[in-house]
Amino acid sequence: MYFPHSTVIYPEKNQRLPESLQCRIIFQDGSEHLYQIPTVRIQSYSLQEIHEKKIRAENDALRNENHALRARSNAELTKKDAELAEKERQLAEKNAELARMKELLDKYNIATAP
Repeated sequence: MYFPHSTVIYPEKNQRLPESLQCRIIFQDGSEHLYQIPTVRIQSYSLQEIHEKKIRAENDALRNENHALRARSNAELTKKDAELAEKERQLAEKNAELARMKELLDKYNIATAP
């Protein structure tokens, strides 16, 4: 699972802002992780730079979504392969049973309908 890229954006100028903030994340199992979140001083970027960052973020999101879809598709294909293998096994068993029946019919010269 990909964790989203987080950023804290400060619109006003303030030289005392830290380069990053810390966030404690507590998971279901009780484990904790200290997560560093970068801060962005929006006034230090041009409109062009902000636009480029937005496009980059959208591309990253699309790439992550594509990866998740591919993983889900692979899991579905693996399930379909397993189902197909099971059907092939069942068909092989039926063919073997039919072959045994034919052997018995041939052995005792029992005629079958055409």
